[in-house]
Amino acid sequence: MKKQIITILLATLLAATACYRDKGNYNYRDVDPVTVTGIAESYVAFSYQDVLRVNPAVTNEERYDFCWLLYSTAFNVNARVIPRPDTIARSKNLEYAVRENPGSYILVFSARDKETGYTELTTVPLTVTTVNMTGWYVLKDNGGKTEFDFFATDATPAPTVANWISLYNDGRQLDGAAVKAVFVPGFKITPNDDPLNVFAVVSGNDAAIIRIDNGEIIMDYDNMFFIRPLARNPQNIILDLSENTIYMINDHILYTMNKVGGLFVDPPSWDYRVSPLSAISFSPLIIVFDEQAKSLIRFGNNLFSPYNDASTALKLNNLDAEVMWMEGYNYPRWRVYALLEHASPAGTFSLVKLQNDYGGSTSVIGESQDIPSTLQLPHADKWAGNFEYDIIYFARDNKLYRANMDTNPPVESLQVTFEPGEVITCMQHMVKPVPQSPGTVVKNCLAVATYAAGRYKVYLYSIEVGNLVPLEHPNFQGEGRVTTVNYVQPDGSLRVF
Repeated sequence: MKKQIITILLATLLAATACYRDKGNYNYRDVDPVTVTGIAESYVAFSYQDVLRVNPAVTNEERYDFCWLLYSTAFNVNARVIPRPDTIARSKNLEYAVRENPGSYILVFSARDKETGYTELTTVPLTVTTVNMTGWYVLKDNGGKTEFDFFATDATPAPTVANWISLYNDGRQLDGAAVKAVFVPGFKITPNDDPLNVFAVVSGNDAAIIRIDNGEIIMDYDNMFFIRPLARNPQNIILDLSENTIYMINDHILYTMNKVGGLFVDPPSWDYRVSPLSAISFSPLIIVFDEQAKSLIRFGNNLFSPYNDASTALKLNNLDAEVMWMEGYNYPRWRVYALLEHASPAGTFSLVKLQNDYGGSTSVIGESQDIPSTLQLPHADKWAGNFEYDIIYFARDNKLYRANMDTNPPVESLQVTFEPGEVITCMQHMVKPVPQSPGTVVKNCLAVATYAAGRYKVYLYSIEVGNLVPLEHPNFQGEGRVTTVNYVQPDGSLRVF
């Protein structure tokens, strides 16, 4: 600590004198002390939210030139390199829009006697923090560009940040319609870097890894692959249950990235045409649908593993069907759901309930449930599952329903009717924490986004035994169309199903 303080003081003195030109006045004489008041003992500021204002009082202020410096304390004292400051003002009064990364800083006020060159330094600690670490992130598109809107929950007043990506990246937005965003904890650009909480985001024509603390895009589509794909067509982004592997489906090809110092790599075989729809399974597995063979296939440990269903009633290969919706659930359910529309007989539907096999075998465990075409479920516009119950929520026009899948046939019931013209664009069951034992307390909601006349509304419905608790008003509103809702807090995020 002593070495650090000495280094900082030396840097402060050097930098303070560097604020001014040397006038060659070397006549030495006694100087009057400089009296400075009105500077607090410390300051705290929110980056990209606060303007730091300090108005000190200085005796005989007309005699002095003033300068404000800012040092970051994030340097290695053993490197014996004096940190360089930023000169943030050349006036007595400070009015500075804080844009620094979260961390600890030293704020220095310098008053230099114009005649003698004598300089009085006042140093105080500045803590730069951010509202970004707790709140709701709404992924949307508007005018052909993809953005986040952010709604903070732990700051007073709780700020709303429209177009969060462009705010932190000099106006840059992701190109194309919004597809999906996933929260990735402990991401590293290289194995030696400090871990970061990031979003992995894909749009119709772009992709990005974005730091949450300062909003910086640290990777984009052009530099996140070992070999960049010829076709630029991001379709999905997925994080496996272990939260170690990021999957991207680009132009029907599955790519994988180790979140600790990796880039996206090609799969071992290109014999499959992967549907954009997929489901996470027991780590490190992901279940994909091959659009060529019309089969459900496992992928994990950089291998495709077709299921062996020759001796089972549940068939996952050569289904002569298209997948309409897929979702996976971890402990304690260990299920993967796939809603299928069959070509023969035409207009028939089924729900595959695949039991996870913990990655140990390609044998098939589970069941298939026929879905009568007279129900509304197979003709819906959007679907979402429920982590705790055998329920599927679905949307048709401006109505939201639930279907109890533990009965045969399923029982449907209306849950919410939205205003005429409101189109449901996003539904997802959000859980925190992800249960690890039967006694785990689960906080959950169903996030529903609607779109009408260029604007979105987001509703966060509490769930009671599978039923949605009515809301009088939307929780959030803004411009654009929403495809994903994420909630972030310092210890992680809500898991999205």
